[in-house]
Amino acid sequence: MKYPNILHSLQDELFPEPGKRKGKAWWKWALPLSLCALFVYRSTRPIMRLSADPPQSFYDNSPAGNQETLQQEKRLANAYWQVAVRRIQKEYSPDKPLPENPPPQFQIAEAAHNMESNADPARLRYWSRLRRIWNQHDAWVVSYGWSTDWLRDAMDSIPEYMPRWVSNIIQTFINLFNDIAQRISYH
Repeated sequence: MKYPNILHSLQDELFPEPGKRKGKAWWKWALPLSLCALFVYRSTRPIMRLSADPPQSFYDNSPAGNQETLQQEKRLANAYWQVAVRRIQKEYSPDKPLPENPPPQFQIAEAAHNMESNADPARLRYWSRLRRIWNQHDAWVVSYGWSTDWLRDAMDSIPEYMPRWVSNIIQTFINLFNDIAQRISYH
């Protein structure tokens, strides 16, 4: 400061006298890095998916029947589990119970359908088992994926008076991060 007893001005803060060195400028890097880390943290979300293999409670574990019948029952159970993995988990949330009756998409392929002469009772039986294990922890696998939906929701809540060019700049950064995340996930 030029005059120690007088309040110093903003100009003195921004443009210090030559030779005087204000503290290190670490904060100039810390702020953008912190914002980037916060963005990555908020965009990395847990995703719950049905496990690739059904839990043991999905199979018919009754000791009655010969080996061939048990193998056929296991193939049928795997076919219905694959339908659940491919179709059902897209339609229904893991934290809510499944409906009482099976939806139309809970059907196995025609070749597997011919394995079982009583297809409707088998369909109902496996739907009941799926409903029973739907909320069990061992039926689900948690992975992490990239999702910037939170940012889109935040952008939608911004008032209309914000200039369009600001929205375009933010959307460009969103698209850039999504592109980078997509390229990383392919490797």
